[in-house]
Amino acid sequence: MQNYNNFKFRKGFTLLEVMIVVAIIMIIAFLSIPAFSRLRSAALLDQAHADSLSALSEARSLTLSSKGGTNYGVHFETTKVVRFTGTTYATTSASNVAYQFDPRVRIRQISLSAAGPDLYFKRLTGEASKTGTVVLEVVADSSRRATTTISASGIIE
Repeated sequence: MQNYNNFKFRKGFTLLEVMIVVAIIMIIAFLSIPAFSRLRSAALLDQAHADSLSALSEARSLTLSSKGGTNYGVHFETTKVVRFTGTTYATTSASNVAYQFDPRVRIRQISLSAAGPDLYFKRLTGEASKTGTVVLEVVADSSRRATTTISASGIIE
């Protein structure tokens, strides 16, 4: 009769083998965390940039289509972009459409040709009342930036 208690026939893992596998998994996890963090930062910046481009494009498009027979513009703040109706931004207007950024993204710099963080588009031509750039950045990593340029003809890049 064979002895099944013999060491050769035991099945399972030793504590040392389990500890080695757990250590390897932990090392892989710690090495991948920064990559996921960079990916998340890039996605947040892309979303905020897309929101600002969307607000500008909508304002220009609505102005060119003469919706409501008025102009449309965009107001820039550190944490959001607001599309407004008319040539002057009013914080209490019910027609304002705000695009709130994730708290990890902000507008770093607003460099428009005239004072103030607002611009509007002119009816019939779609020209911008101001030209310049708006720079967005990730708060935790200021090297990650996205720049939006508004030209005199109203073209947004």
